[in-house]
Amino acid sequence: ARMEGFNRIVHGGFITLALDELMEYAVLLLQGKLSFTTELTTQFKKPVFVEKMVRLEARIKPQSTHIIAFGKIIDPASQELLVLSEGKFFIPDLSMGVAILGEAARNPLVKNYFRLS
Repeated sequence: ARMEGFNRIVHGGFITLALDELMEYAVLLLQGKLSFTTELTTQFKKPVFVEKMVRLEARIKPQSTHIIAFGKIIDPASQELLVLSEGKFFIPDLSMGVAILGEAARNPLVKNYFRLS
């Protein structure tokens, strides 16, 4: 399998990528803001096997200048914690949004996704 690191175990890089994306989407859905990962730590508690169904969960904790997000992978059958991740997410302001997206960032439907200074 392409996601396999060793002997039917999902590669840790793929797991970290999945949790990073999950936490970033949690920021978008729960805060309504685009974000960039500035820090990310992942703790691998138990192996995640390629053929096994797992559950991913995320929650966020807004701070004054950034958002802390927490992600985890759980074995739904046993409720065992397999992987735990924590990330720090930066919310860009509108000027950075313009630098990234151009003038489209000023569109009323888009500009609310950025931090309004």
